[in-house]
Amino acid sequence: MTISSPTRAHSLASMMFKPPCLPPELLLPIFRFIHPSNFDYDLCLVSHTFRANAETHLYKYVSVPEKRLLYFCRTMVARPDLARRVQRLAFTGAVHREPEPGDTELVAGMMKLLVNLKDLCISSSIYRPETGVREPGREREWPVNRDDVRILYDCPFRLERLDCMFTWGEPLARWLATQPQLVAFEHDGYPRGQVRLESGDAATLMMQCSYLRITPYILECFGEGRENKPQPVALRFDMRFITVQQEFNAARSLGDMCQNLKCLTLTRQISTTGEYLSTSRILRSFGEKAPKLTCLAIYENIDYVSS
Repeated sequence: MTISSPTRAHSLASMMFKPPCLPPELLLPIFRFIHPSNFDYDLCLVSHTFRANAETHLYKYVSVPEKRLLYFCRTMVARPDLARRVQRLAFTGAVHREPEPGDTELVAGMMKLLVNLKDLCISSSIYRPETGVREPGREREWPVNRDDVRILYDCPFRLERLDCMFTWGEPLARWLATQPQLVAFEHDGYPRGQVRLESGDAATLMMQCSYLRITPYILECFGEGRENKPQPVALRFDMRFITVQQEFNAARSLGDMCQNLKCLTLTRQISTTGEYLSTSRILRSFGEKAPKLTCLAIYENIDYVSS
């Protein structure tokens, strides 16, 4: 009578009761029914096979939690295979500690690993570094701030959508010219100096964007009397924090951008006591030049503070 050793018995039991494993050609189509944002990290703990396939979708759309940017950067540097999977990325410049020299360079190095990135959103943080307290409306000195567009320099990706808070100026305009695939551009930053967009640079790129979320000073970069201007299908136009005359000029400039416009959203800041440009006058300044317009939304923020 032969008695099997405990090791042999355990090996036989493992072979007999090994759970069935779906082949990748069946597993991957199942994963595609789950949106990447709904993926649970616990799926990576099921097995080595599940981990490899789950990570493909887990890192496809990434929204980095507030103040966790450096952790994400270190993961990408340590796992370039995961960096190649990222197609959509959203983050703020906040980190989990006081900023240190080299933090911005770490972020810039991480961005260069995202070879397949198509959609990028970089927004301002709501925290202050020294206290960690949420203080909307105050400038923060995080590793990624409004003047740090350099983190995008020499990156291999070709974006289809960019949502950023970088200062509008020559550095950002020059970099935009390197993204010929861009079809959606959203800007939350502020201008710095006079920027004039000429043919062959960012102006040409913005011409092909079907979706724009911009402010009037970006349109001013195209210059007076310029024949070619962007012709988006959807436009969100922020006319807050400008004078009445600037608001009227901005409304008139919309008349040169309405050829293909189907959806328009206007945001205004009006005073209850000061000079006020009527909504009907704004609409008359460009309405007849927008034959395809089917959706119009107007948000008027009343300035009670100056009342």
